[in-house]
Amino acid sequence: MHSDSVTVADIPHQLFDPSADHDFDSLPNLIEFKLGRDSLLTDARNLSTFGYDLGVEYYLSWNENAMAHDISFGIYESLDLNGWNEIPQSWIRSVPWLDRIERNLSLPDDKSER
Repeated sequence: MHSDSVTVADIPHQLFDPSADHDFDSLPNLIEFKLGRDSLLTDARNLSTFGYDLGVEYYLSWNENAMAHDISFGIYESLDLNGWNEIPQSWIRSVPWLDRIERNLSLPDDKSER
């Protein structure tokens, strides 16, 4: 009997390994899931957008899988690449969409504004 449905038994066990990278794009399955990427498609480009807005602030934006609420990221900054400080979650603006969450972080150019 032929069936078109896929079961868990049909999926290669390596796809369940959070540290595996089957598409060789340097992103492990766990990160691909959190970012809403396809773990079988080499799509590591354009993960985020970083820029400088008219001398006012730096910004970083990225999308996350809306169903990956049990995985969290921390964003850190450093002035010398030796000492690191976590950026407060309150600085990150979240915009929910149906299947993803758009995250935006803006950092003032002048440290005194933080």
